[in-house]
Order: sequence, then C-alpha cells, then structure tokens
Amino acid sequence: MRITCGDAVEHRFPKSPCVVFLFNPFGASVMRRLLIRLAETFSDRPGNLDLLYVNHEQEHVFERQRGFVRLFLGKVARSRADAIADHRIMANQPDGEYEASNYEDCSIWRWEGL
Repeated sequence: MRITCGDAVEHRFPKSPCVVFLFNPFGASVMRRLLIRLAETFSDRPGNLDLLYVNHEQEHVFERQRGFVRLFLGKVARSRADAIADHRIMANQPDGEYEASNYEDCSIWRWEGL
C-alpha cells in the first residue's frame, strides 16, 4: 500500500492493479477530471482498478463516466472511534455545518473499460 500527497489528477498510477480510496475529496469538476485521467491510464487494463468512494457526494459524476461499473451502493456502519471523533468535531463548530450519523454512504466502482 502507498499513500501519496499531491495533485490526484497528475498522479502516476502503477502498472499493477490498483485500489483507490476516496473520502469525498473533490467537487464535481475535479472528480470528473480524475475519472477521465483514470479511464485514460487504465484504458487497456479492464478490471485492474477499483475505487472505494466514502461519503460519496459526487456519485452522479461516477454515474455519468463511461467505463466504470458500480459494484456496491449502500451504507457502511461507523465504528465507535469514528462516532467519538465526529462528536469532537461537531462540538467545535459554531454554525453546525457538519452533521453525523451512524453510517457513511459508500460506493465501490470498477473500471471495466469502454
């Protein structure tokens, strides 16, 4: 496993099979660019890319991108540690812009090619 920090759209993905974990990292325009880049990078490698997308606010972008197939759509229960961390965050937000629940909306996508 490798964790990298940088421009996701410019990232050079390895030639081996990949799993990409996304926790709602981008708005629609950047997500669209990332999916296009992934489609180009994995164009000749169907089935070699899976995307785990948690807190999937840009799910509609995935649905419109040809070549990706959704394998899972649903709710994944939060751990106790997640719940405690969320409550700490919420306690420090004066405007209440963050909300917590007992689950995260998730999807898993696989690149199947065009």
